[in-house]
Amino acid sequence: MKRIFTLVFLLAVLGAGAQSNCEQSMQQVKKLLDSKQFYKDYSTLFHDILPCAEAGNSGAQNYIGLMYSYGLGIEKNESIGFNYVEKSALNGEPAGQSNLGNFYRKGTGCTIDMKKAVEWYTKAADKNHDRASYGLGYMYLKGLGVTQDYDKAVEWFKKSNYGMAKHWLGVCYYLGYGVPQDTEKALEYLYGNNTPNSVAFLQNVKTEKRDQVLNLAEKAISEAGNGDKKIEAELIAESRESLIRDEAEDQKLNAGNILGEWTGRFIEYDWSGKTPLRILPLEIVFSKNKRGDLSTRIHFENKTFENTALLKNNTLIVSGFTFKLDQLYPHDFKNDRLTYEVLGMNISSKIYNNTPYLLIDVDSYIDYWREPGTPITLVLRPKNDAVSAEDEALFLALAAQKTEFIKVFPVPFNEQLYVAFDLKEPAKVQLQLISVTTGQTQKVAAASLEAGNQSFTVDTANLPKGFYVVQVHENDKLHSRTIIKQ
Repeated sequence: MKRIFTLVFLLAVLGAGAQSNCEQSMQQVKKLLDSKQFYKDYSTLFHDILPCAEAGNSGAQNYIGLMYSYGLGIEKNESIGFNYVEKSALNGEPAGQSNLGNFYRKGTGCTIDMKKAVEWYTKAADKNHDRASYGLGYMYLKGLGVTQDYDKAVEWFKKSNYGMAKHWLGVCYYLGYGVPQDTEKALEYLYGNNTPNSVAFLQNVKTEKRDQVLNLAEKAISEAGNGDKKIEAELIAESRESLIRDEAEDQKLNAGNILGEWTGRFIEYDWSGKTPLRILPLEIVFSKNKRGDLSTRIHFENKTFENTALLKNNTLIVSGFTFKLDQLYPHDFKNDRLTYEVLGMNISSKIYNNTPYLLIDVDSYIDYWREPGTPITLVLRPKNDAVSAEDEALFLALAAQKTEFIKVFPVPFNEQLYVAFDLKEPAKVQLQLISVTTGQTQKVAAASLEAGNQSFTVDTANLPKGFYVVQVHENDKLHSRTIIKQ
């Protein structure tokens, strides 16, 4: 009995010693990584703390998971990395919980699941983890995986001392996103912030870029009060609801509905889809070639894009429609122009004063951000000699505040695709993924769902590369969005 007691005591002492050594090792690792100095010997670091991770140290599990995921000191293996970070998160480590949120958001070693990302971000943020609070704020800012909400974005940014959270808080104050516009308050957050993004963004403040951007948009909107047929600004502000009702008509457009020459406007909005920020002229000619295929000629930003096109399920696929625009508000010094790759265009039509109009929601991808582009709508009418002031106002009135129902991530997708949408009321929903090339349909879900945010993750590993249409049938309404697999 005495021998057993002695053995147990010895093991306890050794365990306490090992735990003490792990705590010392983790303090050294944290000090080393926080120093931000260039470090080469990740292999030694990995093998020093691996025993601590195996012994259950949650901090070590988090670091080992990250090193596996990024190939630091060990051969890259995202699946093993995810397992270690998950262990860390389940053991209550705030950094592990925040990183697990990142993994679920990006699909690192796991299936993309935005709800789980939010869940783990929230667990870490509730423990005052700065990066998790920033992560939640960023998702609300751009509507990635949650309903876009500037107020909630600001709320989470304010809870974080992370540099990028302070940066975006300064941006929100400067632009008036979720808070009253306050340049002085913005400068408090931007000045002294050690992120390069804040240093770059200060150039926007110095040149009064906000006033330039909004004045150009407001000038176009003010033309609603000119001409014989006035369109009041209130109509522009209230037009979104009428557009949503129009979608319920479930229009079936074919090539014959759109053939001809069209003129109109390209309108880019802020992340909420409510404030027009950039309004540019655009012309499109739809025709058929000798083989009967639909062709497009798009004149935009002094360039002409000609190619064949495909119209299916009210979604227009135009190959090669890629253009560059200046960043409205640059956040860095690396790239002042962004390349927009148009993935697809969802078309609906409207008759106004006996004149047909095309409303086109544009799905775009910005590679530099590795994210979908901001909301864009094209509004077109049959081309004539000139665009009058009332035509200009009508373009805005038809397009204003039109937002996308379906959210997808990532864009483009590869082995998995995350689809989310908000239901205003309970509905019978069918979700399917259709190949534009083959017409093959993959049924994802068919169910009666409650009101609120709904999301599904689709295994797309075996799908060939190309364009796909995501369709959501909401009772009698049909919503669609185009996305590409690369």
